[in-house]
Amino acid sequence: MPGIDEPIEPEQTLDLEIPHPARTEQGEDITPHGWLLVAQNKKVIKGWNDLCLQIPENAKRCYLWLRNDPTRRIPGRCYELKYKHYAGAWAFEVGSGQRVYYKIREGTREVLIYYAGPHPAKAPYPPT
Repeated sequence: MPGIDEPIEPEQTLDLEIPHPARTEQGEDITPHGWLLVAQNKKVIKGWNDLCLQIPENAKRCYLWLRNDPTRRIPGRCYELKYKHYAGAWAFEVGSGQRVYYKIREGTREVLIYYAGPHPAKAPYPPT
Protein backbone atom coordinates (compact mmCIF):
# COMPACT_ATOMS: atom_id res chain seq x y z
CA MET A 1 0.00 0.00 0.00
CA PRO A 2 1.39 3.45 -0.81
CA GLY A 3 2.60 5.62 2.05
CA ILE A 4 1.00 8.90 2.97
CA ASP A 5 3.54 10.88 0.95
CA GLU A 6 3.53 8.62 -2.11
CA PRO A 7 1.13 9.23 -4.99
CA ILE A 8 -1.33 6.47 -5.87
CA GLU A 9 -0.38 4.88 -9.17
CA PRO A 10 -3.35 3.88 -11.37
CA GLU A 11 -1.99 0.36 -11.99
CA GLN A 12 -1.47 -0.38 -8.29
CA THR A 13 -3.99 -2.58 -6.55
CA LEU A 14 -5.04 -0.67 -3.47
CA ASP A 15 -6.28 -1.90 -0.12
CA LEU A 16 -9.05 0.50 0.83
CA GLU A 17 -8.16 0.66 4.52
CA ILE A 18 -7.55 4.28 5.56
CA PRO A 19 -3.90 4.69 6.59
CA HIS A 20 -2.97 6.29 9.89
CA PRO A 21 -1.38 9.75 9.44
CA ALA A 22 1.60 8.81 11.63
CA ARG A 23 2.74 5.21 11.17
CA THR A 24 5.77 3.80 12.94
CA GLU A 25 9.03 3.21 11.07
CA GLN A 26 8.00 -0.39 10.39
CA GLY A 27 4.64 0.72 9.00
CA GLU A 28 2.68 -0.69 11.93
CA ASP A 29 -0.38 1.06 13.29
CA ILE A 30 0.43 2.81 16.58
CA THR A 31 -3.16 3.13 17.78
CA PRO A 32 -5.23 0.73 19.85
CA HIS A 33 -7.55 -1.43 17.80
CA GLY A 34 -11.17 -0.33 17.68
CA TRP A 35 -13.20 0.38 14.59
CA LEU A 36 -11.73 -0.37 11.16
CA LEU A 37 -11.65 2.63 8.80
CA VAL A 38 -12.45 1.74 5.20
CA ALA A 39 -12.57 4.03 2.17
CA GLN A 40 -15.39 3.72 -0.33
CA ASN A 41 -12.99 4.12 -3.27
CA LYS A 42 -9.54 5.32 -4.38
CA LYS A 43 -10.72 8.92 -4.61
CA VAL A 44 -11.42 8.88 -0.86
CA ILE A 45 -7.93 7.48 -0.18
CA LYS A 46 -6.44 10.33 -2.22
CA GLY A 47 -8.57 12.89 -0.35
CA TRP A 48 -7.51 11.39 2.98
CA ASN A 49 -3.83 11.45 2.00
CA ASP A 50 -4.20 15.12 0.98
CA LEU A 51 -5.75 15.93 4.37
CA CYS A 52 -2.85 14.17 6.11
CA LEU A 53 -0.36 16.31 4.20
CA GLN A 54 -2.22 19.61 4.68
CA ILE A 55 -3.25 19.33 8.34
CA PRO A 56 -1.50 16.30 9.87
CA GLU A 57 -2.36 16.92 13.53
CA ASN A 58 -6.05 17.39 12.77
CA ALA A 59 -6.04 14.31 10.52
CA LYS A 60 -4.46 12.30 13.32
CA ARG A 61 -7.10 13.53 15.78
CA CYS A 62 -9.85 12.58 13.30
CA TYR A 63 -8.32 9.15 12.72
CA LEU A 64 -8.08 8.39 16.43
CA TRP A 65 -11.64 9.60 17.05
CA LEU A 66 -13.08 7.46 14.26
CA ARG A 67 -11.08 4.40 15.36
CA ASN A 68 -12.16 4.71 18.99
CA ASP A 69 -15.61 6.32 19.15
CA PRO A 70 -17.16 7.28 15.79
CA THR A 71 -20.72 7.52 17.12
CA ARG A 72 -20.07 10.11 19.84
CA ARG A 73 -20.77 13.75 19.04
CA ILE A 74 -18.32 16.60 19.42
CA PRO A 75 -20.37 19.80 19.16
CA GLY A 76 -19.32 21.69 16.04
CA ARG A 77 -16.74 19.05 15.07
CA CYS A 78 -18.35 15.58 14.78
CA TYR A 79 -22.08 15.18 14.29
CA GLU A 80 -24.73 12.97 12.71
CA LEU A 81 -26.27 14.39 9.54
CA LYS A 82 -30.00 15.16 9.53
CA TYR A 83 -32.80 14.33 7.06
CA LYS A 84 -33.80 11.02 5.56
CA HIS A 85 -31.32 11.18 2.65
CA TYR A 86 -28.46 11.16 5.16
CA ALA A 87 -29.75 8.36 7.42
CA GLY A 88 -26.84 6.89 9.37
CA ALA A 89 -24.29 9.34 7.95
CA TRP A 90 -21.89 11.41 10.03
CA ALA A 91 -19.55 14.34 9.37
CA PHE A 92 -16.24 15.18 10.99
CA GLU A 93 -14.81 18.68 10.53
CA VAL A 94 -11.08 18.01 10.19
CA GLY A 95 -10.20 21.66 9.58
CA SER A 96 -12.15 24.82 8.88
CA GLY A 97 -12.47 23.92 5.20
CA GLN A 98 -11.99 20.13 5.31
CA ARG A 99 -14.54 17.40 5.99
CA VAL A 100 -14.76 13.64 6.32
CA TYR A 101 -18.17 12.06 5.73
CA TYR A 102 -18.71 8.53 6.93
CA LYS A 103 -21.26 5.84 7.67
CA ILE A 104 -21.15 3.29 10.50
CA ARG A 105 -21.34 -0.46 9.84
CA GLU A 106 -22.21 -1.79 13.31
CA GLY A 107 -22.12 -5.51 12.45
CA THR A 108 -18.54 -5.46 11.20
CA ARG A 109 -17.34 -2.53 13.37
CA GLU A 110 -16.33 -0.63 10.25
CA VAL A 111 -16.43 3.07 9.52
CA LEU A 112 -17.04 3.53 5.79
CA ILE A 113 -15.56 6.87 4.74
CA TYR A 114 -17.29 7.98 1.56
CA TYR A 115 -15.84 11.49 1.27
CA ALA A 116 -12.64 13.15 2.50
CA GLY A 117 -11.53 16.55 1.29
CA PRO A 118 -12.53 20.18 0.96
CA HIS A 119 -15.91 21.17 2.37
CA PRO A 120 -18.39 20.59 -0.48
CA ALA A 121 -21.21 23.04 -1.19
CA LYS A 122 -23.67 20.27 -0.26
CA ALA A 123 -22.97 17.21 1.88
CA PRO A 124 -22.61 14.15 -0.36
CA TYR A 125 -25.26 11.46 0.01
CA PRO A 126 -24.06 8.31 1.74
CA PRO A 127 -23.92 5.00 -0.12
CA THR A 128 -26.91 2.74 0.36
